[in-house]
Amino acid sequence: MINIDLLVKFLAPCLPFLMKVGDKAAEGASLKLGESVWQKATAIWNKLKPKVKATPKAVGAAQELSNSPDDRDALETLQKQLKKLLDEDKALATEIAALMEEDSELIS
Repeated sequence: MINIDLLVKFLAPCLPFLMKVGDKAAEGASLKLGESVWQKATAIWNKLKPKVKATPKAVGAAQELSNSPDDRDALETLQKQLKKLLDEDKALATEIAALMEEDSELIS
């Protein structure tokens, strides 16, 4: 079972970089967030991104949260959207749960 709240809180500070992935963004992210956190966030986001990109509300919430990491409405919307996506795709939910288990001290 995935703790969606924890997942989104972990990803939120990474979203400004994840939404603009490129060499410069990755370099800035690893410096600001730490290499381990950045690698974990990237691994999780790479699994989630195709589903998020296919859901306009999820994309909008992720973009909004990347622009304003403290936006509670965007945080709640992304939590709801990710919950729906992961409830619909149990295999993806299992993969994300496994990634969250590895080095779980980075996420908590």
